[in-house]
Amino acid sequence: MRIGIVTMWNATDNYGGILQTYALQRYLRNLGHDAYDIRFIKTNSRFYKVKLFLKKLMILLHLPLRNVEFAEKMAKRRNFDGFRKENIALSKSVYYSLRKIRQNPPVADMYITGSDQVWARSLNNSPNERVWYLDFGPVQVKRIAYAVSFGHDYFPAENELLFEQLLKRFDKISAREINGVQFCIERGFKAQRCVDSTLLLNPDVYLSLLADRKYKERYAYSYFVNVVDSHEVYWEAVLLEIRNKELIPICTTASGYQPAGEIFVSAVYDYATVNEWLSNIFYAEIIFSSSFHGIIFSILFKKNFVYLPLTTNGSGNDRIDDLLQILNLQNRKVTVREDVKRLMNEVINYEEIDTAKLYSLIESSKCFLRESLKA
Repeated sequence: MRIGIVTMWNATDNYGGILQTYALQRYLRNLGHDAYDIRFIKTNSRFYKVKLFLKKLMILLHLPLRNVEFAEKMAKRRNFDGFRKENIALSKSVYYSLRKIRQNPPVADMYITGSDQVWARSLNNSPNERVWYLDFGPVQVKRIAYAVSFGHDYFPAENELLFEQLLKRFDKISAREINGVQFCIERGFKAQRCVDSTLLLNPDVYLSLLADRKYKERYAYSYFVNVVDSHEVYWEAVLLEIRNKELIPICTTASGYQPAGEIFVSAVYDYATVNEWLSNIFYAEIIFSSSFHGIIFSILFKKNFVYLPLTTNGSGNDRIDDLLQILNLQNRKVTVREDVKRLMNEVINYEEIDTAKLYSLIESSKCFLRESLKA
């Protein structure tokens, strides 16, 4: 079966984004299907062209481009394009709008949207948001929502009518968080909970992607996404505990709805490739993270970790809380500054963790996909 996937395929610095893209496609291909990701760029074509024009204009006028140049330099160093080229099949066409993808829809027997926060945006923002709801292509093509996330525990009331109309076209629906499942069910749609696509693959798959160990010294690895102020993740306390353990403070930042920046004092910044990022987690003494996928890969590699929830905009915290609750690891969450020292000294005994509930959810997620793929 030929399967076209709509997801956050074009990340430049968000490691979870690119790895969930890789994982779903890899899992489907392992089942024998011809899966590929549809190159939909969420920026509409007009805005994209204006952005390119302004950049060229700034260059012509010799205006400072420090922020743009820095971001591009870091993106080049991370080399996500290289990872995609080696590991992810993409559509030949690039689509910048709903109109364009409707004019020339990708050829497939099935479309899948997900996983990740593909339903986290307001449908009123732009008609292009409807691409995430697979509002294109022939009627006979099956449409599946896999582990979609709303990114928050509410949905704008003004969007509900359109939302319900769009969901009527789906053959099967699953959501990543329980509140997403409940939201769909309350509106008359059958839905089930499925895990993030990164959990569909055996950890050995990710171990095969590891780069060589980068740091000979013992180190703590921090991975922060969407952090606008280092104080909101108690960085001073984190840095103090890292130094008390005589570890090197390696840090990687990434953007989501906030740009990445070097805001963590005394950190050794590492703009890692995807393979290096996985390796950095695997070889670290401990991981500090605000990121859902930072926590997922810490668990997959059975590492000590400390979860530092966002306080400025905690819209993504629910999904991490859900995961920790399934594994009874809620105590790894920092709620007050003093928790940092406590968690630095409490070692996770993975032999004692009851993984039955998580494995059951992973198996039911695989079953959901297998059933969806039946002709």
